[in-house]
Amino acid sequence: MRTLQSLQYVQENPDEVCPAGWKPGEMSMKPDPKLSKEFFAAI
Repeated sequence: MRTLQSLQYVQENPDEVCPAGWKPGEMSMKPDPKLSKEFFAAI
């Protein structure tokens, strides 16, 4: 179910990706190594 939810999320937000274990409502990240630093700084 989470896989389907993450696919739907990425379709609606094409400039973002979902990290492993992502759940709806959690933070996603940018698909760029430099821009993804914001995600990794928050965890």
